[in-house]
Amino acid sequence: MAQRSARPSAAASNGSLGLRLLGLRLDSDSSPLHTWAQRLPYGMFDGHGSVFPAPDHLIFHGLARCTFSVLFKALPSSHRPVVAASLRDALGAAGYKKTKVYNERRGRVNKLQIHEWAATLTVGPVAVRRVLPDVLDGRPLAQSAAVAGLEFLEALSAFASTAFFYPRVELDGGRACRARYLTADMEAHAEGFLLAVNKICLRPDCDSFSGILDVPNTHRFRELLFRTIEAPDHIRDILELPLESFHQTLKRSIASGNGRDDAGHALQRYVEQEAVSRLSLDPSVVGVPAQWCLTQGIALQLQAATPLWSQVSDDWSIGRDTVAVCDVPFGAQRLVSDLLHHPDPGLILWRKRCTRTGSERAVIGDDVAVLTSSSDESRLVDAAVGPAAYSNGAHVSFFRVCALLKHPCGQGAAVVHPFSAVGSDGTRRLLTSKFLFLRMQVGVRRALSLHVCDALCGMSPTGGLLHSDRNEWRLLGRRDGFPSRSG
Repeated sequence: MAQRSARPSAAASNGSLGLRLLGLRLDSDSSPLHTWAQRLPYGMFDGHGSVFPAPDHLIFHGLARCTFSVLFKALPSSHRPVVAASLRDALGAAGYKKTKVYNERRGRVNKLQIHEWAATLTVGPVAVRRVLPDVLDGRPLAQSAAVAGLEFLEALSAFASTAFFYPRVELDGGRACRARYLTADMEAHAEGFLLAVNKICLRPDCDSFSGILDVPNTHRFRELLFRTIEAPDHIRDILELPLESFHQTLKRSIASGNGRDDAGHALQRYVEQEAVSRLSLDPSVVGVPAQWCLTQGIALQLQAATPLWSQVSDDWSIGRDTVAVCDVPFGAQRLVSDLLHHPDPGLILWRKRCTRTGSERAVIGDDVAVLTSSSDESRLVDAAVGPAAYSNGAHVSFFRVCALLKHPCGQGAAVVHPFSAVGSDGTRRLLTSKFLFLRMQVGVRRALSLHVCDALCGMSPTGGLLHSDRNEWRLLGRRDGFPSRSG
């Protein structure tokens, strides 16, 4: 009898040890979260807020993978290769080496890293929609199951670009920074995503793949909204954490919790640490005497506090590789000669590339975005700097680099072609006959142009995408999620 009674005790001990190793407790099932979950209607998901240590993993990795899995399942098999080719073409234009999203032989999406999914989610809506015909499988595109998958992709991409967009005055203008404190856009995009999920689940022709969305990651999206949708600063601050190590405090808090609102306590701990960081800047601002900060415990916390200020962005640095005068467009030569008073274009130092911070590079043929203050017909790009950047008239303009040169003062400069708006859908046309002079200063950032395809575009024999001469483009900048998050 003694041996029989010892066995359950050993099993209970082993179970307790296993739970502790997982960071759980024996009484986790009696927490208020589980009690409330039992009162919810069937089908509702009540999670533990585990999304908060890494919400970017939820959006860009878990949900993005589900999104493209649904999209390719909804597409007819005859159109999957051209959509995959269009995605490869768009990711290649964005500068990524790994561009294959869909494995045609296995019939499923590939395993990508988080920064690759972020880039795919950014270019996906344009890359997919531009190659889909108006009629798919004998019925209009708007009535097909593929358009439901495309709308799902567009909804998630719109929410991600809104949630991750952290405006800066010198890059996006004062109007964009003031709009940061509004929740209307984020609420609208979040509702659009949830409606897109619901639409797919209700369509009879989507039964074969709607189960892809019935996973915890889709339901955790609601957890993210529940905690952060009313506080846009909080969601942006969490998503904009540049280093994975910043998340470790939240992860440790959840792993060592007792199952009772662990994520809430972890988020509270993060706020407490931010308060210490603010205190380290100047205690008098928050009404704390300086002598109080000299105590041993407070001094140790202040020493370990993370700095809150941002480093000043580096300026662009012109490269050393030269370009022959004969390879520079004549319009660019004439413009620079007139502005710099060089009678001989051969005396101008033409270059191949211009770099910033060692990671961002602009070469001839790349697109750039600049905050401008007017749309006059000057030969100089009127970049909005200082007080002009705060005005409501400041807006982001896009250009294509056709030549790079070294200014006499040593700073890099470029000759660019402007893009002009064609219609209300965001399509733009490149004005190759117009040349403008642009200083490569801090406010210049890389952009991406994707060709708007027509009936003359198609796949090449090697599996790539061939574009026609149609001069219409879709431009993606910081507001659209480009450059995408690097993970």
